[in-house]
Amino acid sequence: MNLIIYFGSMKKILFSTLLLIAITCSISHAQRKHIHGTNISIVVPEGYTKSQNFLGYEKDSSQLSVMTINGGAYNDNMPLYLEQMSSPEINILEDKELTIDGYPAKYIVMTNSMHKSTAIILIFGNDSFTNVISGASNHKDELEIIKRSILSAEYIQQ
Repeated sequence: MNLIIYFGSMKKILFSTLLLIAITCSISHAQRKHIHGTNISIVVPEGYTKSQNFLGYEKDSSQLSVMTINGGAYNDNMPLYLEQMSSPEINILEDKELTIDGYPAKYIVMTNSMHKSTAIILIFGNDSFTNVISGASNHKDELEIIKRSILSAEYIQQ
């Protein structure tokens, strides 16, 4: 009798787990968007709309922009991006080496005292392309949403 109850409980746990996974996958998949003109897809945060001014999305004063440089070698471009970030107004809060879809990546969080904003930048690629995804906001709660979106980046083979 105890064995029957045990297997009944296991079936309920397994069913609940599979249901949760299916719901999570369908929600993530529904929000994932290929950014036209790039080889990147991201999960676009709720409430963000396609920008009319740049390639990406925005909500109020927060923004999420995307760029692909085809033919741009990641290792050649990285020093240029880092050089642009070196200014007295910029304070680097986080600087990490990551891997995105098997490609080397640089993840940077920085503040700009002149604009009183925080930016999150992810740069990844190889010898044939460089992808740059950046987000900025003056609101701390939006930065966490932007971070999750940026880290959801996936490379799309074209």
